Amino acid sequence: MCSSDLDSGLPPRFDWSGSQNLKSARILWPAPTRYIDSAGLSIGYKDEVVFPVLIEPVQAGQPIDLRLRLEFAVCADICIPAEADLRLRVGRSGIFSRSYASLLSRYLDRVPGRKAVAGLSVSGTKAELSGKAPYLAIDARFPQGTIGADLFVEGPRGFYLAPTQTVDKRSDGTVRFKVDLTKGDDPKELKGKTLTLTLVTKTAQTETTWRIK
Repeated sequence: MCSSDLDSGLPPRFDWSGSQNLKSARILWPAPTRYIDSAGLSIGYKDEVVFPVLIEPVQAGQPIDLRLRLEFAVCADICIPAEADLRLRVGRSGIFSRSYASLLSRYLDRVPGRKAVAGLSVSGTKAELSGKAPYLAIDARFPQGTIGADLFVEGPRGFYLAPTQTVDKRSDGTVRFKVDLTKGDDPKELKGKTLTLTLVTKTAQTETTWRIK
């Protein structure tokens, strides 16, 4: 969810085209964190991240030879582009090593899902797609005393959305977030489209969708 359209950063790019017996590879994204420093705003991960990947073979019961060309960025005061060329053979059982089970499980728990999380929910939405100051507004409910409450909005593939801004916090745990639509692509193109809303705290995450009418 890190985006090069923010003040800094570069989204990772996964190229599986050199693989054999691979029908699909679905990247699961752990909930990211918002970082603000001297370089500006970025959304991503610090020190370590594991992206779980769900793979499906073309021929079931046969080994999968994975080849991944990965482009990413390592950021501190500046972001340095990097790339890696990785190979892995997954046997017929679908298991390549049990030694990573604990690490994988920990990051799977950080992948937002559609399962309800107590105290986390979207309580209201509003879309103003025209006029001089178009915007999106989302009211999200968090448990009182929540640390790290944030909301990320993902638009249709290829559509740029500015990061959310917190504009109001209420005593009942409701936080209002706003997306400035004067930046980026034509907001009228969002009509009829579905957005993914990811709510995160320091200890939990969940996601839901919003179809703009």
